[in-house]
Amino acid sequence: METREAKLMDKVEELCSRDKDFLYKFSKITLQRLSGISLLARPLQIFKKRMDINVMKEVEKDRLIVELASAVFRRGGEVGPAYVDEVFEKTKDVDREYIRKLSLPLVSIEVRYEDFADIRKQRIGCLSRAVCSLLSSWDDSESFEDAVKTTFSAERFHETITDILHLFNLETMKLNRSIKLPPPFHRGMESFTEALFEAMEESTKEVADGCMQKIYGAANNVQRR
Repeated sequence: METREAKLMDKVEELCSRDKDFLYKFSKITLQRLSGISLLARPLQIFKKRMDINVMKEVEKDRLIVELASAVFRRGGEVGPAYVDEVFEKTKDVDREYIRKLSLPLVSIEVRYEDFADIRKQRIGCLSRAVCSLLSSWDDSESFEDAVKTTFSAERFHETITDILHLFNLETMKLNRSIKLPPPFHRGMESFTEALFEAMEESTKEVADGCMQKIYGAANNVQRR
C-alpha cells in the first residue's frame, strides 16, 4: 500500500509532467506564429536555439516551484512573502545554468533582476498558490482532470492559466531586452522582442482556452482579455 507521502509525490510528479507538456505546447504555438512573419525569419533563426533552451529553463524552474510549493503544503505552511523571496533566490541558480548553456556567438546577456523581480515573484506566488489549492482538494482516487474541476471553476482555471502565462510573457520580454547584439543586428532586436511578446500573448489565449475546454468541455466560454 502506498504511503500518503508517496501518493503526494506521485501527484507532484504528474503536475510537473503536465506543466512540461503545457510549456512545450505553448512554445510550439508561439514559434508557429512567429514563423509566419517574413520580416522575422532571420532574427528567429538566430534566436531559435535561445528560445529552445529558454523553454527547458522554464520547465526546470516550474519544477522547482511545484516541488517547493508541495513542501509548503505538506508542512501546513502558507505562500507568503518570505516563501516567495526564498524561491526567487533559488530560481537564480536555474538562470545561471541557462546562461552557461547559451553560448551563441555575438550575443551578450546581462540579467538585470531589478527589471523583472516583481513580475517573477508574482508568477511564483500565483503558481505556488494554484499548486497548494489543487493538492489540498485532490483526492487520491481522482484523476488530475477531476481534481482541477473540484478545485477551480472553469472561469477561475482559465484566469489562473492566463495570469501565469502573462507574467511569463512579461518576464521574457524583459529578459530579451537584456540581450546585447552588435550592429547591425541590434536594430531589429526591439522589433523582434515586441513581435515575440505579441505572439506569446496571442498564444496565451489559445492555450488557456484549449486547456479549459479539454477539462470542462467545449460548452464553457470564458470572456478573453
